[in-house]
Amino acid sequence: MLRRILFLTISLILIAEPAYSQTWLQRYLRERKAKEDAKNTTGDSSEEVRKAEPVNAAATPENSAPAVDESPAPAVPNETPIPIRRAELADPPAASATPLPIRRAEPVDVSFDTVPIRKAEPVEPEPTPIPIPAKPVATPVVIVSTPPPAVPVATPVVKIVKTQSQPPSVPPVQPVVTPVPPSVAPIIVTGTSTPPADEMDPNTNVIRIAPTNKPVPPDISQFNYANSLYAKKEYAMAATEYERYLNLYRVSDDRQAALFRLAESHRQLQNFNAARKAYESLLLDFADGDFVGPAAYRLADICFQEKNYPDALAYYRKAAVRVKDPAILLSAKYCIARCLESLKSPTEAIDAYQEVLLTAENNPFREASRFALARLLVDCGRKTEAITQLDALSKETDKPNLKAEATVRQGLLLLDMGKNEKAIESLTRALKMPEIGSWKEVAEVSMLRVLYNSQNYQQILDAYRDSDKQFSPEAQPEVLLIVANSDRQLGQDKAARALYEQIARDYPATSYAKDSQYYRIVTLYNVNAPELMAEVDTYLAQNPEANDKRDQIILLKAEALYKAKKYAEAAPLYATLDDSRLIPSLKAEALFKLGWCYTQTQPRDNPAAIQAFSAFLNQYPANKLAATALAQRALSYQQCKNLKAALADFNSLLSRYPKAAKEQELALEQKALILGQQDDKQGMAETFSLLLQKFPDSSVAGKANYWIGWAACEARNYKTAIAPLQAARNLDKEHFGDKATRLLLQTHRTQENRAALAAEIDKADETKTKVPTEFLRWLGTEYFQAGDAAHAVKYLAKLTTQANPAEVQPEDWLILGSAHTKQSQWDEAAKTLKTYLSKVSEPSQQATGYLALGEAQLGAKQFVDAQKAADDALSLQPEGRLNAQGRMLSGDIAMARGDFVPAAKLYYSVSVVFGDDPEITPKALAQACIAYKKAADNAQVAKTLNELQSRYPEYPVPSVK
Repeated sequence: MLRRILFLTISLILIAEPAYSQTWLQRYLRERKAKEDAKNTTGDSSEEVRKAEPVNAAATPENSAPAVDESPAPAVPNETPIPIRRAELADPPAASATPLPIRRAEPVDVSFDTVPIRKAEPVEPEPTPIPIPAKPVATPVVIVSTPPPAVPVATPVVKIVKTQSQPPSVPPVQPVVTPVPPSVAPIIVTGTSTPPADEMDPNTNVIRIAPTNKPVPPDISQFNYANSLYAKKEYAMAATEYERYLNLYRVSDDRQAALFRLAESHRQLQNFNAARKAYESLLLDFADGDFVGPAAYRLADICFQEKNYPDALAYYRKAAVRVKDPAILLSAKYCIARCLESLKSPTEAIDAYQEVLLTAENNPFREASRFALARLLVDCGRKTEAITQLDALSKETDKPNLKAEATVRQGLLLLDMGKNEKAIESLTRALKMPEIGSWKEVAEVSMLRVLYNSQNYQQILDAYRDSDKQFSPEAQPEVLLIVANSDRQLGQDKAARALYEQIARDYPATSYAKDSQYYRIVTLYNVNAPELMAEVDTYLAQNPEANDKRDQIILLKAEALYKAKKYAEAAPLYATLDDSRLIPSLKAEALFKLGWCYTQTQPRDNPAAIQAFSAFLNQYPANKLAATALAQRALSYQQCKNLKAALADFNSLLSRYPKAAKEQELALEQKALILGQQDDKQGMAETFSLLLQKFPDSSVAGKANYWIGWAACEARNYKTAIAPLQAARNLDKEHFGDKATRLLLQTHRTQENRAALAAEIDKADETKTKVPTEFLRWLGTEYFQAGDAAHAVKYLAKLTTQANPAEVQPEDWLILGSAHTKQSQWDEAAKTLKTYLSKVSEPSQQATGYLALGEAQLGAKQFVDAQKAADDALSLQPEGRLNAQGRMLSGDIAMARGDFVPAAKLYYSVSVVFGDDPEITPKALAQACIAYKKAADNAQVAKTLNELQSRYPEYPVPSVK
């Protein structure tokens, strides 16, 4: 017993007296260092541990560890040194101090910007825009965290089991190694991520020494002393002691734990630079260990707070690999997603948030991750997936206000995507939630937007008038604007103007005031108000800065001038809109109308039109007006006599825009005409035929048929020409009736088809079409020669009465008079023949006229006048055929008077004088036989008849009554 008391006393003295213990410690350290040096020479050299910088300014050399005396150590008895073991509490008491709580990463604000809603606004006929209401602040999400992970102490504490004293020869009892259970501290979710603290039981730093003869090693003593200060939250002193430990004992089992607690101490003292250095030293010196993960987590949190997201991301990823507690691991994954989001890596951030969502149970970041994921998906244009996330959030969350907000946002996204029915469904469901709170007004205004986009204007007006009309000052102007726009769409311009003026008057500082001013001008435009131009100019003067509304007002002014057909004034306004902020469809339309204005100015500015349409086709080749622009450019080329370029444009139009019916019809028509101008008659006819094939009801069908018939006439294919010419006249009498009739007359005349020609002339009479004289002359003459005196009179009389007198030939009167004679129209014949005689001066012509006149007078039994006419003919033609005809006429007159013998002699003289004329001589002999018969001179009858039969045996024997 005395020996044990003596041993204990000596041990206490060794601890209490620094001078004595230094000699013993120096020897111990020298031996240990020798062993370590030998180990380093054979194995891998240990990595140098960077010293953690002390932060406590109060730490002085006096507070540092005692200096090591380098003097020679005294001799030690030759005995085996007692092994030194670390002391551990035999019965750890209850913790006297609660370990510092660890702050885990808190989810960021789950709200994201309100989904932008495209306004339905521009100049008619574009949809009218609807402004976005003021967004209420997103409902904060309070995340209740799970308990933190247990971070094991780096080196297990050795627990010394009390035993009875034993003799020195008995080996000491082997210690039982029992890991200290870590304390459990809550993780509070704040605005930033915080790693786990050292959850070490502070009571483990209290050393209870069981009765033993073994001294406590100084490194363990120093480490336990620092731990005791750390447990008491005396972080400044703890930091100093940990630094002393790390400086003195550069190779120790507890070095990793000391570095981590040194960093934690500095962090609690707000010495973040020193804390960072300690964390970095730990990660630099140790690639593995229980404190690597927590240190990386702490270091990542510091970098994140400094907005050093690249380093924070790297440390969070390292922590995610090293930490073992599922809650801390989940927190690290969430922070990784936040870093990626801050680094503008949306695709990777989306994947990271989705990985967080894979944990369904005990996941305090699930709701925040869904919101963040929905926001990123919207930013990436993946709105359908964002809607899916919001729908899942609304179903999973047990927070009514969060459920309502997610449902409203889902409706807003559906509205933005144009899915009006589903948007109405979501918004209606949200409005039925009692906890909707500040989102109720957003849902109501959005519902009005949906109805407006669905063109349910009357439903908007009914809903507004049935409501209490109580909206917040932020939402009221937009509601009024939607109602006013609905009135305008329904043609209730007076009500719309009143609301627009109310918005401008009651809410002048809002954006809706300018919108109302703009829409008021649109209303004036719709009703063609006389004050429109003055209002437009006033608006432009009050809003000189460039913006989309100003551009739209300029477009509206140009449109008003365009509607008034003031193309020269509208063109410069359209030209200014090429660099405007208008949406592409409106800019394209403005550029097209610029070209159109150039085509309508007087004179037409074809070069400018070509330039405008070319710019339009280059910038908007897929626009719905591209085919029309190409057609108009071709027409401008055509009018500039650039037929090659025009034909190329028309061919391009035919090949590129087969469904553009009007433009195709125009292209075929103009292409055919250009081919006709280029003397390609066959190509022209084929193109017009294709036009009629594709567009049988075309407005230019008459033109197409005419030119097809014309080309056939030019090719002398008259039979083919008849049908298209007739169709041309029937389809377009105004433009091609006369032309087609003339070609048909020519066709029938060339074919010598009297009946068809007569029918065409008769149709011309019905349409009062002037028939060329040559066709009347030919037809009348043909009928006369064919013995059809009636038709001869019909068409020759038309000729002499309707034609220009200068176009009527003397022979026309002669034939007409003869036809009248054959029709026994004696007076008309005599009158017509006298007209003939008045127009001729040649003896032969006059003799012919007198003969025809005498015949007519003979028919009228005007014998004296008839004989005079015959005598005049004989005097004019003393010989020849006309003389013979005059003698025959005289014989006819004598027969009519009953002077048969003189008549017979006159007839017979013709046969004597004119010899063997095959037409007159036999006729004269036959008439002489008849005259002699009537004179009862049978001898002369026989003689004359014998002569007739002998000379002209085939001539029929005249019958004498």
